[in-house]
Amino acid sequence: MRPDHAYGAVLRDEADIALVPDNSPWEEATSVEVGVGFFQLYSSSANTPIGPVILPENQVKVLSLIQRWEHLYKNRLEIKARIPSWSLIADICACSNEVGFLPDFLALKMNLHPVEWQPKASGYRILALHRSAGEALQQRLNIFIGQCQKIFAN
Repeated sequence: MRPDHAYGAVLRDEADIALVPDNSPWEEATSVEVGVGFFQLYSSSANTPIGPVILPENQVKVLSLIQRWEHLYKNRLEIKARIPSWSLIADICACSNEVGFLPDFLALKMNLHPVEWQPKASGYRILALHRSAGEALQQRLNIFIGQCQKIFAN
């Protein structure tokens, strides 16, 4: 789920907790960092030749990649397609030699590799968002957050 949708679900009490890869401040919700990761360009092979890439919608990390690309290569990044779904980008890259911009946890799940010719990776924090809760729910949330922190530390 997109971070803004997850945030809205927490605020509307449609979700008790949401895990989001995002660096934004979240008003009216408590955020706890449970891990860190990287966005970068991935393909089914690390040796995929330089070429057009598949990008998600214009998010801050995408715009940052485009700027870093232009700084590194003194040329515009060639974009093959813009697809709003990270999962769909990962599926396309896993079944072809296409290159897509993804968070590392999804690339790892799909057995994708960072391409060698890209600019430096862009970091993000994985946050657990939740609203103030009763004592019983808060205890369960603390256990869940602790488990997430252990998972993302590996």
